[in-house]
Amino acid sequence: MFSYVHRFHAGGFADVHKHVIVLALLEHLKQKSSPFGVVDLFAGEGIYDLKSPQAQKNREYEQGVSKLLSRPKLHPWMQSYVNQLMQIPGNVGFELNTYPGSPWWIMHALREQDRAQFVENHSTCFPILKENMKTYPNAHVHKRD
Repeated sequence: MFSYVHRFHAGGFADVHKHVIVLALLEHLKQKSSPFGVVDLFAGEGIYDLKSPQAQKNREYEQGVSKLLSRPKLHPWMQSYVNQLMQIPGNVGFELNTYPGSPWWIMHALREQDRAQFVENHSTCFPILKENMKTYPNAHVHKRD
């Protein structure tokens, strides 16, 4: 089994780009009233503690999401992303303690009629993802490859 664990990389440069693009795509899909579905094949845990030993090991968030917080002017998509990020409990001012993964961003962008399928096969990540998604009735979590 591939042993990639996202908590070591949360908030890194690639995460920022991926999440902003996902949000832009979802906003485009919501322009029509028809419901749609999203499938995330490598969902991870859904949300990450940036103070955890794993996130602190490489501190990838410092070269990713943290760089955006000090920018005086951002593209509207990026500014929306930062605004949402700073609404998460634990994130205060320019200090990030919590970083959401794709499942969190997706669920906060979907409408009631839309659905999401999250797939995670890693034995330690799956139960955390399942717990993190339990409050979203239109989220379905699967443990499979």
